[in-house]
Amino acid sequence: MENIGVNTISTKKVCIIVILVKNYTVKIFNTIVSLLAVALLFTTASCKKDKQLNCSMKSLSVSGHTTLYEFDASGYETKRTDSTTGTYNISTASGSLLTKQNYNAAGVATGSPKYFVINPEGLILQEINIDTTFLTYNSEGQMTKSTTGSGANITGWTIYTWADENVTSTVTYDGAGSITHTTSIDYYTDKTNKGNINFIYRFITDARYGKTTKNLIKQVGNSDGTSVSITNVTYTFDSDGYLTNFSLLQQPANTLMSADLSYGCNN
Repeated sequence: MENIGVNTISTKKVCIIVILVKNYTVKIFNTIVSLLAVALLFTTASCKKDKQLNCSMKSLSVSGHTTLYEFDASGYETKRTDSTTGTYNISTASGSLLTKQNYNAAGVATGSPKYFVINPEGLILQEINIDTTFLTYNSEGQMTKSTTGSGANITGWTIYTWADENVTSTVTYDGAGSITHTTSIDYYTDKTNKGNINFIYRFITDARYGKTTKNLIKQVGNSDGTSVSITNVTYTFDSDGYLTNFSLLQQPANTLMSADLSYGCNN
C-alpha cells in the first residue's frame, strides 16, 4: 500500500504481495506491499444474490491500526484517513493530471502534493515523484511493466507476466539490465477474486492501477539471487464471499502478518 503521507499502517510492512515498492525493491515482508499488493481496489459488485449493491472496502486494520477509505463510482480512491490521528489524503483528477494532497486533522494542507499522469480511462501512466515511475498496460488493462527513471537515468524496471488472467511471475532488473529479483506466484483455483483485490502493484486501494487478478494468491516464491523465501497466504470470507481477513506466513523466517478488512454496500 503506497503511503501517501497519511500516517497509515506502516504501509510497507502490510503488503506482502505486491511485487515491488518504490525503487523496485521487493523483499517480501517489507515489500509485502508488493504482492498482496498490490492495492485493494473494489468495483461495483453483488453483495447479495437477490440484490445488486455498490460494495467497496471501507477499512483495513493491521496490528491495531486502521485506515479508512472512500471511493467514487468508478472504484477510484478519493480519500484515505488515518483513524488514529485524523490526518487524511485527498485524490483529485483533472484532465490527464491526478493530484494527491495530505491534510492534518484540522483540514489544513500539509507538505507538497504528489502528481500523477492518467490516461483517458483514468489509469495511472506516470508517478511524478523523486523517482518518476512509468507504468505500461496491455490491451486488457493489465499492468505489464513498471519503469523507474527515464532515458539515460532509468534505475530499474519490473516485467509482469500474465496467464489465464493472473500474474504468474515478475522479474525485476536494475538500471544496467541485470536481474535483481524474481517472483513466482501460485493461485487458489477455487477462490475467485470477487472483491477485485489488486495483488500486483504496491498495496494501494485504487482501480487506477489496472485490472486485478482473476483468482486469489496462494503462494509467492521470491528470490534476489542469494536468498529464497516462500510466503503462503490464507483468507477468511464473509457469507457473501468477500474477503474479511488475510494472513501471510513467510518462510524460512516464520514471520506471520494478518490484516482485517471491512466493506460498505449501498443501493
